[in-house]
Amino acid sequence: PMIEQTREIVHKFNAVYGPTLVEPQILLPENSVCLRLPGGKPVLRDGRGWHISLAHAGDWAVCALHRAPVGVDIERKDRAAAIPVREWVGVESYLKLTGEGLSGGFRTLCARETEIFRLGARVACLARGEVGDCLLCAATDAPAALRIEVVPPPRP
Repeated sequence: PMIEQTREIVHKFNAVYGPTLVEPQILLPENSVCLRLPGGKPVLRDGRGWHISLAHAGDWAVCALHRAPVGVDIERKDRAAAIPVREWVGVESYLKLTGEGLSGGFRTLCARETEIFRLGARVACLARGEVGDCLLCAATDAPAALRIEVVPPPRP
């Protein structure tokens, strides 16, 4: 189901912003395969320079596409946790960027509004947004804009 949701997001993005930004026939052709590295990070077979990150929370699924490595996370605002949700989405998006997952020493990370630090040194840039009852965050190696496009679920 995540690949179908991702295809829907990409097709909607393409319809709104034009085929030069995202080319679903190249990025996610019907026979495409979204592979997972040992830590769980998704990669596109023959992605032709596009990087992908996927996340979901509640009824929302999110797909981040970028020409550089990217990580994305989405969490419900009311999620009960020891770490504030706004900080956690930054931390988890960075761990997805690196492919480290939760074993990546998240206790040494501190997420600010537009940057994330490990032991005091900036390690990535963050872009944040909100959709529905969720907060989302994308992590990249350089500053980037976050464009949110809501795609309704496919009709049965």
